[in-house]
Amino acid sequence: MVRRGLFSNVLVFGLLCLTSLIALPSLAASHLILIGGGTRPKGALEVIARATDTVHPLVILPWGTAEPDDVIKTMTQEFQALGAPSVVGIRRQDYSSSALQVIRSAGAIYFPGGDQNKIIDNVLSAGIAQQLRGLCESGVLIGGTSAGTAIASNPMLTGDSAYTAMGLGFLPGVLVDQHFWVRKREPRMLKALDKLVQQNPHIIGYGIDEGMAAEFIDGRMAHVWGATRISKYTRGQNGQWVRKDFTTSQNTVERI
Repeated sequence: MVRRGLFSNVLVFGLLCLTSLIALPSLAASHLILIGGGTRPKGALEVIARATDTVHPLVILPWGTAEPDDVIKTMTQEFQALGAPSVVGIRRQDYSSSALQVIRSAGAIYFPGGDQNKIIDNVLSAGIAQQLRGLCESGVLIGGTSAGTAIASNPMLTGDSAYTAMGLGFLPGVLVDQHFWVRKREPRMLKALDKLVQQNPHIIGYGIDEGMAAEFIDGRMAHVWGATRISKYTRGQNGQWVRKDFTTSQNTVERI
């Protein structure tokens, strides 16, 4: 495990966190598929599979789970069945230069579920936080489910309360929560937004329910999949949070 320069990685990434929260930097070419946990909608996984080829593989990073080998096997089979020509799984212990080169050449990167704090810890240990953000900015598709969705925020929600911690910030100015309606997380979302709006008055929240997935292109929600709903929270003129729900019957481009 490579931990050389970890302190400097944390310091630099911490500055990125502050910038992401206060400002709204543009990720003009970003492409994200965020799944709320539970059943993974086939249409969303097909988009991830189609973003890869034999030269630019789909890279699975099961860095938040206690069973990475099982997750790699299951997700490799699932993506190959959907037409992904090349799938590579990298366990969190493998921070070799060759493994990191595979990540740099990825056509898509997928973070399965588990513990979002563990994902962030392993990203920092590997020293690739800025690299992942750069890949996202360049248009490499980033996908995730459950904890892998939570890390798209910066800060990100973690734990059972409205506690937030450092995330990767693939969606600047946005707070994402998962398992949203199944686990009754709207109060957690609103409490966290009330705190974060003091630093960023333009912050937006997205609650992605289990079995739901959202596609974000160029900083906009472009498509949703699943049987329930995705809820968006914006600050109203009276200071109250306004919720708008999205279902598959309302597929449209919605500016963040």
